[in-house]
Amino acid sequence: MTKRHQVKSKYYYWFWGIATVSVVAGQIYVGTGYRHMASAIESIVSAIGNIDVTLIIPEDDSLLREVGAPAGTDPNSEAEV
Repeated sequence: MTKRHQVKSKYYYWFWGIATVSVVAGQIYVGTGYRHMASAIESIVSAIGNIDVTLIIPEDDSLLREVGAPAGTDPNSEAEV
């Protein structure tokens, strides 16, 4: 008794070849987009990092030192409109 081996048509190999190329191309496309996005986020973060913020605290602001509230505000008063 002889065993038969599986015979595949040429379309089988064409299908899997095209599928493999499609997956690899998609991965390259997504990787390129991810690299562009990371570059854009990095430039935004570096632009934000270059902003110099200086906090000026008056000498006579005892409320700020005691409570930690922003300068010139009273936590017990209502907000002005």
